[in-house]
Amino acid sequence: MEQKSSSSYIDKNVIYIMLGTLLLASIVLIAKVANHDPCNIMNFEVNASQFRVGEIIRFKDYSENVTERQWSFGDSTDNRYTENPFHTYSTPGTYSVELLVNNNCSVSKEIVIKEKLDIIDSTRIANFKVPASITVGELISVTDITKKATSWEWRFGETSEVNSTFQNPTYTYQTPGLKTITLIVNGDPRYSTQKRITVLPKEEEKVVELSKRQKRKSLREAKRDRESLIKYDPVVKAAPTPPSVKISNAPKAVEKPQISRSAFAKKNYTG
Repeated sequence: MEQKSSSSYIDKNVIYIMLGTLLLASIVLIAKVANHDPCNIMNFEVNASQFRVGEIIRFKDYSENVTERQWSFGDSTDNRYTENPFHTYSTPGTYSVELLVNNNCSVSKEIVIKEKLDIIDSTRIANFKVPASITVGELISVTDITKKATSWEWRFGETSEVNSTFQNPTYTYQTPGLKTITLIVNGDPRYSTQKRITVLPKEEEKVVELSKRQKRKSLREAKRDRESLIKYDPVVKAAPTPPSVKISNAPKAVEKPQISRSAFAKKNYTG
């Protein structure tokens, strides 16, 4: 009998434990249901001027009844937990930004980040002095006046190669014409500058060229004169022959009046 009573007592303890656990779970569930916030009042705003790489992107949360937040910016960086964080992106692309509220509700938006704009510092742009014209075979000197320049690449327009890396180089043109001088400073093509110079032919070349031009001009004028004579030479037309008039001196025949037989007989009778 004592052994049976001990067994019954142990069974009751187990039952009590189970009932207590069930009661505690019920209380926790009821508390969660009572404190549950619906996810229909969630929104955030994204602000930036151009949405480019390196630009500060600002986020503002408009969700209600928030006790905790977690921001994910979609670029494998650390999450943020403040109400209105800011973020910068290092590469262009499309990113999904997610906001998790109260560890239960989430909302996300996609943003497109564009390439970074290159900002040119006008004080670093190449600048130099060059004469307006030069003669073939004559030595030209150019003077660099760029600020903060430490290296130079000069191209004088006769080839695509770099002709000099000195600050103030000299050069001799071999052919006449309009040439373009290009200077790149500090190895950055964004800060390059181009200026033009007229390369004149030598004196003997000028005489030959002038003679050729005069000859071509004379040929053009002669051709134009020939075309003018052919085009505008008037054609003399013969005067038209007047119509012939026949003149006759023969007397014209006088036509006698005609009378009927009955009228003639009546005339003779009355006469």
